Amino acid sequence: MKRAILLIILLLPIVQAANIALVVKNSSNLDYVHEYRINRILKDMGHSVTLIDSSNYQNYNFNSFSAIIVAGRPSNVYASEQLDDFVTLLPLNEKPTIMIDSVYPDDFGWIQPGAIGTVFSSGPIYINVVDNSTMLSGLPTNTKIRTHIINNKPVLNIELTRSVLNTSASLPSSNIYSVIAFADQGTTLLNNNVTMARIVFFGITEPLYWTDEVELIFKNSVNWVLNNNLIIPSQPFLGEYNLLPINLYNDGSRQFLVDLGKDGVYDKFWDPNTAIVTNLYLVSPNVYAIDVNSDGVYDFIYDNGVIRGLPDLIIKSINFENEPKEGEKLNIKIIAKNQGNYIARNFKLVVFFDSYLLDTRTISSLDKDQEYTYNIEIVNLPKGQHEIKAIIDQENVIFEGNENNNELSKSYVISYQSYSSGGRGTSGATTQTTVQNPLIIMEQGNITINLPNKIELLQGESVYVEIKFFNPLNYSIYDIYPLVDSDGLNSNWYSFTPEKIDVLNPNEQKTIKMKISVPEDSKIYTYKISFRFSSKSDVGTKTYKETMYLQIKERAMPIEPSITTTTLPEKQKITGLTISVVFKWFAVAIGIVMLVILVWFYYPKLAKSGYIPGKGWKGNKKRRIFFL
Repeated sequence: MKRAILLIILLLPIVQAANIALVVKNSSNLDYVHEYRINRILKDMGHSVTLIDSSNYQNYNFNSFSAIIVAGRPSNVYASEQLDDFVTLLPLNEKPTIMIDSVYPDDFGWIQPGAIGTVFSSGPIYINVVDNSTMLSGLPTNTKIRTHIINNKPVLNIELTRSVLNTSASLPSSNIYSVIAFADQGTTLLNNNVTMARIVFFGITEPLYWTDEVELIFKNSVNWVLNNNLIIPSQPFLGEYNLLPINLYNDGSRQFLVDLGKDGVYDKFWDPNTAIVTNLYLVSPNVYAIDVNSDGVYDFIYDNGVIRGLPDLIIKSINFENEPKEGEKLNIKIIAKNQGNYIARNFKLVVFFDSYLLDTRTISSLDKDQEYTYNIEIVNLPKGQHEIKAIIDQENVIFEGNENNNELSKSYVISYQSYSSGGRGTSGATTQTTVQNPLIIMEQGNITINLPNKIELLQGESVYVEIKFFNPLNYSIYDIYPLVDSDGLNSNWYSFTPEKIDVLNPNEQKTIKMKISVPEDSKIYTYKISFRFSSKSDVGTKTYKETMYLQIKERAMPIEPSITTTTLPEKQKITGLTISVVFKWFAVAIGIVMLVILVWFYYPKLAKSGYIPGKGWKGNKKRRIFFL
């Protein structure tokens, strides 16, 4: 086990001291978790540090600073603990900048709003080296680095699809969530501003708990934005890891397999004699393929403590042994070879004539540097240009040092047949292929699979999806079996009837029905369903891939029918009281009419008797008038 490795610092040129503005919450009382260690690291690097906060930022000319570092906070702190919004007024895109903060990256056009997240874990959090061309120089890609010395400390990540920054280190689960990201000078940001210096998003918060490896990466981030030389580790690995010593060349030298995660699985091959670090390929448990010179070709196998070589199968040559014309016989010699340094066993050699399968041969073993010669005859050749193709280990049964050199093709042009007296014609001849015994020519091709591109379902609904298979080939396909790969789709929601197609004969079509039933409380979501249909035939096994989307929509709440009742007042019935009231008003009206008539009739008589209207009787004498 190794820990906290030695460092070799490039001395030419010596790192220049810089005047750095460190943006903090309170310049007179540094936060011990978020700010104190950053201040100490910068001073240990030889830089002068000016503490900037909301009370003093207006007192400084930021052109005098070499760089700006924002010692911010993760999102899980109280709002009062976050840096004040004066940060948005600082010229971060104009100066070399490192930002450790969850609030302000979108204000400067580094990311879209909402594109930053905070990761927590009950265990340790690791980051994965994606790009080692900048501040992670000297570290092999896919190296995993622990972020904090204690568990449950937060790490910020930005979604790269919503950012203009480039990933330097990401979460191990996905490279699109960047923990350390960068942009060089001249990068156009999302707010259409252009960076005038290098910038770094550093998502490992709470520096009080940083591992030594993260502190080194932070120092190199500072060096990178300042264009200073980087600190290169003496060994190309950081943190805790296991080394397994091996001897590939039997010359006393030592090489190593490196277990970066200390999980029992080795990740890297390291040869300190050549300073080469390459990725290992896990063939099976405790069996690894090793590329010793980083050329992409595997050279050795480590097999449970034993070092052995790898086979490398090739088609060395295809030779035409004669020059036939139309209707004649073509003799072909095919030579296969194992040019690797280990024996290969039980693999196949297949030969095609144009798009037709001519023959399949099983080779039980082929030792290193051994050749296999295969002669084949094709009779009654049609005129024109034709291609002969040979493929060795088409099904990749053998793990080889190079998988890209397993086939070879060669063309031949068949001319018209020349006739002479007594020569045989071509009437009645049939085209066939012979290799010791007559063979059936099998077409190379695929079956066709038809299914909907998209299915829409409401919550609680079910549907049957028909998947139709058609075989246009001249041979049968067997055991067509559907498999589903879909992130998050519950396997209890679907079933197939029948579960597989036993046989699909030439020019035959069959259907598998997929029943999809989603519960009423299912998530409103669009699932990408990736189908894999495995199949068998006399040619070999084959897997077909298709994609369908399932969109689950929200079921609308049922609207209860409403009944509006309008109550009209009942018509008033005529009662005895009503008649009495009507009669009284009628009598009053008659009385008024009669009074008017009497006044109109007797008024002249009153005048003759000495009554003066408004003045009374003449001579103030009162008289009575009786009306009979």
